[in-house]
Amino acid sequence: MSEVFEGYERCYYELSANLSRKCTSVPLLNGVQKKQKLSEIQAGVEEAEALIRKMDLEVRSLQPSLKANLLAKLREYKSDLNNLKREVKKSSSANDSLAARDELLESGMGDTTMASTDQRGRLLTSTERLNHSSDRIKDNRRTLLETEDLGVSILQDLHQQRQSLLHTHDTLHGVDDNIGYLLRPVRFYFFGLLSIFQDLLYLRNYDRAFVLWRLCVKVVLGGLCPSVKTHTILNLDVASGSIPDSITLKTITFSTTSTNSFF
Repeated sequence: MSEVFEGYERCYYELSANLSRKCTSVPLLNGVQKKQKLSEIQAGVEEAEALIRKMDLEVRSLQPSLKANLLAKLREYKSDLNNLKREVKKSSSANDSLAARDELLESGMGDTTMASTDQRGRLLTSTERLNHSSDRIKDNRRTLLETEDLGVSILQDLHQQRQSLLHTHDTLHGVDDNIGYLLRPVRFYFFGLLSIFQDLLYLRNYDRAFVLWRLCVKVVLGGLCPSVKTHTILNLDVASGSIPDSITLKTITFSTTSTNSFF
């Protein structure tokens, strides 16, 4: 047997036994230690593959009489290496599954935390909007109450003004009635004096007509300007066709004002 092949064989035995122990210890590890152990196993597998290739080359260089036995051993070593690879792959797959699970859990927790933060932000925003809306409603209600008070005050003022206007209307109506009542005798005497005045003009008695005209003016002004005073009216017998030298005065009383200055 080749000494070189035997040297490769011893190295492979040691490496295979070491890899088997490491593969057995992988499930007991967690996190970083597990990843580190898998990295060491992967490096050992690559080293074992290199030893297998070297042994294959060495067997191919030997004489045919020695190859048969060594090729049988080489096939056993390759089968053993394949078993180690499957164990390493299984351990690596389990580690990847756990890593994916941890990552998923962390991602889920992150998403949950983010969702909770977003929901809290939305709730705060909604609360602020509700507070602003409540403040606006309070302001509008206060403005409405102030407007209502102002409207009530305006209605009260309008009612008072209406009462004042009604009172003024009643007063003016009473004044109008009083004026009409006072002007009735004034009209009566005025037309009577006017008739006498026309008769005097017809008789060409201009002096007495002038005096009568002044008296007509006095009667009119006295009826329109209230103050108590006694006036006289001529009592002339025009129908008899004679004008007496002395004028008889008939006294009547009605309202007048400052007509003395006129006469």
